[in-house]
Amino acid sequence: MNQDPDDGSRAAAAEGPRFDRWVRAIVALTVVSLVIWFFASGARDDLSAESVRDAIRGLGPLGPLAFIFVFALIQPLGPSGHIFVIAASLLWSPPVAVGFAMLGALSAQTTGFYFYRYLAADFARARIPARLHKYEKVLVEKPFRTVLVLRLLTFTAPFVTMLLGVSRVRYVPMMTATVIGIFPNLVFDVYIGGKVVEWLFGG
Repeated sequence: MNQDPDDGSRAAAAEGPRFDRWVRAIVALTVVSLVIWFFASGARDDLSAESVRDAIRGLGPLGPLAFIFVFALIQPLGPSGHIFVIAASLLWSPPVAVGFAMLGALSAQTTGFYFYRYLAADFARARIPARLHKYEKVLVEKPFRTVLVLRLLTFTAPFVTMLLGVSRVRYVPMMTATVIGIFPNLVFDVYIGGKVVEWLFGG
């Protein structure tokens, strides 16, 4: 008995969405586990530029990759991006610190953007401050300008990442405006913030 070729096509088509659901479930479970650990372990309370610096220093040559990885995963959970940028300024020379901090910040924004868009949209909408909902319409009409202003004012604030994730703004204009918008604060943190922390805590 011959099998209808269309049956195989339909089975393959059905398998695709099922696989996507499994991938999303695994990613969501991993992120939820990370969130639970982050808050339950007290890591959030202990997080500071100095603690990040000391942890990265202990990793030797893998430090830069670990820094970007931790920045990308931890910062979207709520900690200030300034902590990570100042930590970079305590680890490397200013130009190198700017480069690594920018890579980490953009990785964090990418992680948060796609997570809130495809895995946690309802969670994000419930936590976006009411005053920011007015930006959803203008994000569609003037995405670059709106994201630029938001980033200049809020740097890498997670609630803005949530807003961008659930909005209809596209990734490329969002990320281009983010690069420009966070750059002034990032440079200030590296060249000034790090010096202030070293002065306060004795370097």
